[in-house]
Amino acid sequence: SWPACVGLALCAIAGMTRASAAIPDPAAFLAQTDSIRTSDHPRFMRMLAQIHREAPRLNPAEQWHLRYLDAWQTAYQGDYTKADAQLRAVAEHAGDATLAARASAMRLTGLGFTRRYEEAFALADRLATDLPNIKDPLARFQVLFNLAQSMLLADKRDLAFKYARMIEGNLPPGETLCPPRSLQITIRYDSPTLTSSSPEFHQAIETCKAAGQPVYVNTLRLVMVDTYLRENQPAKALALLDRIEPGIKRNGLYAHIESAAVLRARA
Repeated sequence: SWPACVGLALCAIAGMTRASAAIPDPAAFLAQTDSIRTSDHPRFMRMLAQIHREAPRLNPAEQWHLRYLDAWQTAYQGDYTKADAQLRAVAEHAGDATLAARASAMRLTGLGFTRRYEEAFALADRLATDLPNIKDPLARFQVLFNLAQSMLLADKRDLAFKYARMIEGNLPPGETLCPPRSLQITIRYDSPTLTSSSPEFHQAIETCKAAGQPVYVNTLRLVMVDTYLRENQPAKALALLDRIEPGIKRNGLYAHIESAAVLRARA
């Protein structure tokens, strides 16, 4: 806070001065921005806008990291075709093996969503082959996660579940069990063994809530809505949608917005 401000005009000037101040360590700032992509997406967007104002003075490695984050946001908003071009540029030209692996991993799910299956499977095969050589824990985590998602899109659930289990056993520092547990539930979303009262369902939600991961919590709750519909409980499905849609809109993940609309129509 700025208790010394006298009048709204001076406070506004002080706020503008702070906003325009140079970021002392752009690499650290980018790493922090990267780390909150799903845990605090509104803040991620503010930090992304802030680092863009510093773009001309970033070194090449920092500029490529920024381009990766821009591509991630493009995919998050649902423009998978544009994101694929951005991610491919990072993978092929950044000159950073870790960033290239992360960008290639992200391409997988987008290629699946846009039904470019031949490209998706070729890329999945290459990433699976390269997996033993990917040493960075976060890059390995993202490759496994996106391999699992791509196998789910291809309806190869046993393989998807295998990758999800591998994630659980290879969490990078600072990561929680939320992503693999969420993924495991998503893989089983239409299984008769998964019901709205399944303990592992509620355990996964609590794990993600405790981890401060609202995007993953909403993923699980959308699966719960779908489960209510399979159980012929549309009233419960609609009540849960009413409760979670404000958070879905606040976080702005296109896939969630689309899924919520489809599920509401079905209900």
